[in-house]
Amino acid sequence: ALALSSFNFLYWVWYCIDFIPAINESALEEMHVDPIFGYVGLAIGATIQTGSLMYPSNLVSKIEYGVDNSDNKRAEHNL
Repeated sequence: ALALSSFNFLYWVWYCIDFIPAINESALEEMHVDPIFGYVGLAIGATIQTGSLMYPSNLVSKIEYGVDNSDNKRAEHNL
């Protein structure tokens, strides 16, 4: 999920920085793109990327929080 969200975020960065300006500089008025669509996509991509980065650490902290250390039994092995 992290790789896919990273790809998605980088796509929207490229779309806003490179693709939209290149298309909007063309002589064909019909091909021009409203930059707001790129910025909305970038915001959604950033949200997904942030969630993908935060979820694993949140999950690990919840699992770690649920561990009960009050029972200190040790396994002993005799040879």
